[in-house]
Amino acid sequence: MKKLSLLPTALIVASCIGGYISNTTQQDVSKIAQLETGMSVAEVIEIIGEPAGTQFSGSKKAFHYCKTGYDADEFAVVVFENEKVIFANNYNINSNNNRSSQGDCSEHLEPVELD
Repeated sequence: MKKLSLLPTALIVASCIGGYISNTTQQDVSKIAQLETGMSVAEVIEIIGEPAGTQFSGSKKAFHYCKTGYDADEFAVVVFENEKVIFANNYNINSNNNRSSQGDCSEHLEPVELD
């Protein structure tokens, strides 16, 4: 009787998962910890980069950042008023939430109340 090796199967599955993750939005949302109230839009972009999504309302705007994961997506939102940071926060959406976390995280950005 021949023994079957599961190693080739495991490598194929791992490469598929790795390929999926590498083709999705992968922003370093942990950098939000470096932000301070009063920073400018340019300073935020220098630290974290261009946002995955934006919102605008009057003198306020929000930049949304995200990192697609396998079981959960990580998000960060930065709110500006008159081009200066007034709020920054992280949140996660996982597959156990009522909202689907399937696909790229940029498809699941949570809008914030700007008014």
